[in-house]
Amino acid sequence: QITDQNNSKSFGTQLEWRPGEHTLLNWNTFLGNERSAIDSVNGLRSFSDVFMIYQKNKWSLTSCLYAGRQATGKQPRFWWQANVIAKYQVTPQLSLAGRLEYFQDDDGVVVVPQEHARQFRTFGSSIGVNINPEKNILFRGELRQFFSTED
Repeated sequence: QITDQNNSKSFGTQLEWRPGEHTLLNWNTFLGNERSAIDSVNGLRSFSDVFMIYQKNKWSLTSCLYAGRQATGKQPRFWWQANVIAKYQVTPQLSLAGRLEYFQDDDGVVVVPQEHARQFRTFGSSIGVNINPEKNILFRGELRQFFSTED
């Protein structure tokens, strides 16, 4: 269930550019107030991501970099993530994919660390299979592993 947590309005933009038949570049932004009756500490949140998709023949490569800034009662908090995904289309109904990613949220904006962890930083990798038996049906299986210096 999605509900509005405050009366503030948010603003978002998207800029898309196709420099060639195989490449898509996209830039998204978000700006909105995160303050609510439940959370009176958070204020203005800004977020931006840039991603690229390159597709040719049976291969596609997707890469994304995003970052966010959250105003709080004390000082702003930041988080960011980067990833790259490669996909190979074996048949029209079957594809294989691999992903590498890094996520950092030292200030606990999106991920609140448990126990003794003071920050959240993780590197992840995955391999997966996509089965697309019909146009609007997709089954996805993925093996994913995360690595971190913190418990």
